[in-house]
Amino acid sequence: MRASTIALLTGLALVGLSLQSRAATFPGSRPSSRRGGDFIDTVKQAISEIAPRYHIPPPLLFGICMAESSCNPSLLNRKHHLIGSSFGLYGLTKIACKDVGVDYERLKSLTGKEAIYFQTEIAAKYLSKIRYAYNGRFGINDWDSAIQAYNVGIGAYKRGKRNKHYLATVLKYARSY
Repeated sequence: MRASTIALLTGLALVGLSLQSRAATFPGSRPSSRRGGDFIDTVKQAISEIAPRYHIPPPLLFGICMAESSCNPSLLNRKHHLIGSSFGLYGLTKIACKDVGVDYERLKSLTGKEAIYFQTEIAAKYLSKIRYAYNGRFGINDWDSAIQAYNVGIGAYKRGKRNKHYLATVLKYARSY
């Protein structure tokens, strides 16, 4: 390849990178996928400390975190929810928080490392409750069924609702842990 072609391609690549990195800073733009990268190390540390206490394989908790929020602890998701919204790293709802005795508003009020650890604790407690308290009931008898129940909710899971796409996404991210 000629030197001028290499210079042109290098210049285009640099311009593309520059535009890509600035896109995330424009008002109204969607956050870049790198946003969660700011928190990934802290999230992984929290998971490695908390998941074993609830007998949860750490990669599964990480997979849920990535599927729900791409590691964004302040994500508020009103999509896909008939009642209310989900919040944070693990897409926690008011119902999930209530189920494990946690105030949803407190969950939303925390920031930084404290928020990451608190959200991880709640998600682990909720997933553990689904897996172990409902073990053998409603068809929840393994991690695959527990992950799907986490996503659709216990009531919907009892009524036969499943989300195999969500399960596949969680497992894909879990493999990258």
